[in-house]
Amino acid sequence: MTKSSGIKVIIVGAGFGGLAAAIECHRKGHDVEVFEQAPAFAMLGDLIVMTPNACRVIAKWGNVLPEVKKRCTWAKEAIIHNEKGEVLHTQQMVLENNGFPFCNTHRSYYQTAFYQYVLSLGLKIHMNVRVTEYFENQHEAGIIVNGERYIADVVIGADGVHSRCRHFVTSSTTSPVSSGFAIYRGWFPLSALGDNPLTNHLREGGDSMNAWIGPDVHAFVTVCDKLNSIAYVLTHKDEYEAKETWSFPGKVEDVLKAINGWDPTLQAVVKATPKTKLIDWKLLWRDPIKKWVSPKGRIALSGDAAHPFLPSSGNGASQAIEDATTIASALELAGKDNVALALRAYESLRYERVCLAQRNGFETRHRWHKTNWKEFDKDPSTINLPQPNWLYAHDAEAYTYERWHDVVEHLTNGKPFKSTNTYPGHVHEDWTVAGVMEAEKEMAPPPALRARL
Repeated sequence: MTKSSGIKVIIVGAGFGGLAAAIECHRKGHDVEVFEQAPAFAMLGDLIVMTPNACRVIAKWGNVLPEVKKRCTWAKEAIIHNEKGEVLHTQQMVLENNGFPFCNTHRSYYQTAFYQYVLSLGLKIHMNVRVTEYFENQHEAGIIVNGERYIADVVIGADGVHSRCRHFVTSSTTSPVSSGFAIYRGWFPLSALGDNPLTNHLREGGDSMNAWIGPDVHAFVTVCDKLNSIAYVLTHKDEYEAKETWSFPGKVEDVLKAINGWDPTLQAVVKATPKTKLIDWKLLWRDPIKKWVSPKGRIALSGDAAHPFLPSSGNGASQAIEDATTIASALELAGKDNVALALRAYESLRYERVCLAQRNGFETRHRWHKTNWKEFDKDPSTINLPQPNWLYAHDAEAYTYERWHDVVEHLTNGKPFKSTNTYPGHVHEDWTVAGVMEAEKEMAPPPALRARL
C-alpha cells in the first residue's frame, strides 16, 4: 500500500479528468475527495478514443484497461471519402504505441469503469452538489458547497469548459465562445440500419471506420462489432449564438440538411438514427491561457477547464489524464510543504505541449474542410487522421520525474526551462482562436500555425 503523503486534495468535477486525478492522487498517497454537480453520469453512447499516452496511465489502474479493451472497436483502416462517396484514401491505422492501445469505445463505458474503480478504492465522491465559492490562503485551499466549507491542501478544478474554478484562478469573467462549429453525435444498435443495400456492408462487415470530408463538414462513422453498435460524429457550421444552450437533442432532419447532396450511404446511416440517440453539441472554445494556478498556488485547473479541445484533435480526454498523473506526481515529489511549487511545476511542464495538441485539432479540421487538393494529389496522407508519435508515445508520469529538477530550478532560481514533450525542434508560439480562425480562411494554414502531425 502506498505510504500517505499527508496531502489532502479536493477535486471539483467527475468527468474523465476529475476521476483520473482522483485515482492518480490516491495512487501517489494523497487523500482525495471529489465533488460533482451532476446527479448522475450522462450515459451518452457515442465513441471516444483513449490514446496510448492515456492508456499507459490507465494500465496502472487495476483491471480497468483490460475491461475497457473488451468493448473496443479495432478498425485497422480508415476509409476516407469525399462528399459524393468516392474513396479518396485508405489510411492504415496504428492500433498501439509502445504496447499501449488506441482504445475506441462508448464514452459511457469509460465513465462507468473509472467511477467504479474510484468507488472500489474507497474514495469519497459527492454527486449532485454545486460548488459556489473557492478560497485559499498561504496554508490551505477549499470550496463552499451548500454553505459548508471543505478544506484541503490543494483544490483541482476539473469542472469543464464552463469552469467556475477558472474564474477564480484567472480573475476573468469571460465566457467560452463558439468555435464556429458544432457536432452531431449519434449512436444506436446496428439492427436499426435494417436490411438496406446502402448500409449492409456496415452492418455485416465487423469493426470499421469511414470518414467523409467536404466544405465546412466532416463525418466519421464507426462500427463496434463487439457491441453490435454504430456511432457517428458530424461536425458542421454552428447556427446558434454562443449564449444559447451548448448541448441539446439533435434532429435527424437538421443533420440531413447539413449533408444535403452527400453520399447516400452517409445519409442512410443518419436516417436510421433513433430520435433519442442524437445530440447537437456546440464546440465551445477558449483562448489558451498561461495561468492554470491560483495566486497563492493552492488551486489548479485541469482538463477542459484549463484547455478545451476540439474533437478533431482526438486527444482531449487523454490530455486530461496526462494532467492528472502530472499533478499527482508533482505533489508527490514536492511534498506537503511545497504544494504551491508542485502546482506551478505542473503548469510549466504541461503548457507548451497542450497548446500544440490543441492547435492540432483546429488544423486537422481545416485540412478536412478546406482541403488543398494540389497538396493531396502529391501526398494523399495529408488528409489522414493524425497519429503523431510525439503525442502518443509520451509518458507524462516519467516526464515529470525526469524533468523535476530542471523545472524546480526554473521556478526557484530562474534557470531557463525548455519543454521536451513536443516534437524535436518545436519552437513555441502563443496563439489565439481568432488568429487561427483568420488563418483558416486560406486553403491551408501557414507554417507558423501548423502543428507537427
